[in-house]
Amino acid sequence: MEFTIKSDQTQLSVFFSWNHTQWGYPSNAINNGDFHILYCIGFDKINTSINAWNLVGMILFFQAPNIHPVLNAIIAIPIWVAIAYLIYIIILKAIPFVGG
Repeated sequence: MEFTIKSDQTQLSVFFSWNHTQWGYPSNAINNGDFHILYCIGFDKINTSINAWNLVGMILFFQAPNIHPVLNAIIAIPIWVAIAYLIYIIILKAIPFVGG
């Protein structure tokens, strides 16, 4: 038996197999441990083309796909605060090395 589930981004195929000559019904094969399942997942090019750096950039500039803008802001604003703090600390640490 084969079942296929599709959406715009992914496709899932599930195959069920058992010895048809020994077991007339799948429930008999399941009860006797002779039932096999194979599942396969297919990905769309668009769905798999986002890497980690692109995702971080989209979150930081409030352009993350399929994320509510409020949730995106809740994630992005603390990251921007941390980046600003790190820049401030790096500048403070570098000031003694600037000749004046």
